[in-house]
Amino acid sequence: MAICPHRAACNATKAWNSASLVRSSKTGTSSQPTPSTIAAPQERTQYGPKNAATLWSIYSFAPNRPYNLTFGDDITWHESIWLDATNTTHVPANLEFDAVISHNITKRWKIALNDDNLDNRLNYDNLFSNHITPSIGRSFLFNLSATD
Repeated sequence: MAICPHRAACNATKAWNSASLVRSSKTGTSSQPTPSTIAAPQERTQYGPKNAATLWSIYSFAPNRPYNLTFGDDITWHESIWLDATNTTHVPANLEFDAVISHNITKRWKIALNDDNLDNRLNYDNLFSNHITPSIGRSFLFNLSATD
């Protein structure tokens, strides 16, 4: 199996950071396949999407001021995933949008609100050959944290 990740991270400005990852794999089989674990020739390997991508971006507004805010977003996608070696059962492609907004109250205290799965899509986690678990729908997490 050949995996070709492409990563990029940049600071467009002092206040804006972004990162991306694109993964493309060419899956195949060994010259001596094992029927229970290796796909037949020309079939994709189970539990691994052929292509996947993520884009993350965060912007800090007035970072050293009392009225500071930080906004962030994340988009994650991957192609369908085969659940068995013979490529007869699969999970559809996943697409998820996440967001965060945070505020530094002081240098020590920070509050944040995270929203996972903004569009409440049906995505899947915990993939097994005999069952799958749907990921959580739209959810919000409020966080109050302190640092030393």
